[in-house]
Amino acid sequence: MIESDQAVQQAPPTRPVLHFTAVSGWINDPIGLTYHDGRYHLFFQYIHGQAAWSPECCWGHAVSDDLLTWTEHDPILEPGDGDGGCWSGSLVVDNQGRATIFYTSVQLDDLNIGQIRTAQPDDETWNTWRKGGFVEGIVPTSDAGIFRDPQVSRDGDGWRMLVGSGRNDGTATALAYTSADLIAWTFRGEFASRSSAQQDQVWTGKVWECPQLVPLGSKHVLLFSVWEPWIPYYEAYAVGSLINGEFKIDKWGRLTYGDSYYAGAIFADAAGRPGLIYWLREVTDSQGRWTGAHSLPHVLRLDENNQLIAEPHPNVAQRRRPATKISIDHEQPVALPPIADVEWNLGRGRPASLTVRSANGTQVVRMITNDGALKIEIAGKIWTMPSSAALRLVFDGPVVELFSTAGVFSAPIAVAGHRAISLTNSSCSIYELEST
Repeated sequence: MIESDQAVQQAPPTRPVLHFTAVSGWINDPIGLTYHDGRYHLFFQYIHGQAAWSPECCWGHAVSDDLLTWTEHDPILEPGDGDGGCWSGSLVVDNQGRATIFYTSVQLDDLNIGQIRTAQPDDETWNTWRKGGFVEGIVPTSDAGIFRDPQVSRDGDGWRMLVGSGRNDGTATALAYTSADLIAWTFRGEFASRSSAQQDQVWTGKVWECPQLVPLGSKHVLLFSVWEPWIPYYEAYAVGSLINGEFKIDKWGRLTYGDSYYAGAIFADAAGRPGLIYWLREVTDSQGRWTGAHSLPHVLRLDENNQLIAEPHPNVAQRRRPATKISIDHEQPVALPPIADVEWNLGRGRPASLTVRSANGTQVVRMITNDGALKIEIAGKIWTMPSSAALRLVFDGPVVELFSTAGVFSAPIAVAGHRAISLTNSSCSIYELEST
């Protein structure tokens, strides 16, 4: 056992430190993450007063200087005034600096077909907002079984809105609308669609929730959450070219693995880098005070093969303390800080493993990679995903996130007691991360 300082020996926190959680209540989708007036504003689906979901969602609000340490503010949108629930959407700022939220208004007797509504801030703090009207011209097609989650982005001198949908025949789709002024909208048909019967490259479900369009180099990437009525799956994407308003798809892909990541929302950081942040499902407080967390901020890029790559935002590495480097050919436990950034480098041609155990020897996480495949075991559950030569893991109390060039993975993990990490046929660098 390598000796470590007192900070490393502290038990993991029961609440994530670098992943946003609400002080109390339920959270799910992150929405409209925006850098405004020198700091980041995060909005999110929120149920206050209970740690379980219900359809009467609010829009919660939190602010941060660095995307990692958040201060929660009062909700900005609540049910009422014609809304049974204020569901997901997006936020845009026009050329005059005026902000507008576009959100899904649902009625409690029909949660599948929403209406699109707007809201505007009362001042530049963005702490309070006033609801606008329901947007005319944005209605579902006659064969839509689902209609929600507007995402608005620039389209030349105007604007494009994508709304998540799915036809009754099992075809997932994103519906497109355009506007010159964010007020009057025109339906432009299906931006993209795919039958749930198709499984080549990746299965993309019967409905796309939270469609997100982001330019990356010369290409555009359409990200979406794969959904089958009331069953959420994972984040997938299509890479293509946007030509005269039409999206020509070159490739379909899967970005996330495991059961935790969902409802990805794009953002641009202070330097203009494109990023993505998720709802992390199944992260809960053992005492029932809060449920749900958000992922670390990810930055996005395409490689030379148009594979979508997600990596931790550079602000994560800025929290690093000096590394503990391990290079071993046999299992040897080493203390793992409660908040840690681990770079795991795999040996060539040999199976490798990484195991995290608690002080009493209970296995917390075990990962085994062989022949380009990675098997992950947590609390008796097993997932598989593609692997790559180098993997990066961020541990934050009850959450682990894994990053590779083949995809990303997250899951809740046990927090009891101190942790130790051991390896076979591989090496790693362990960085304790500052909590503030």
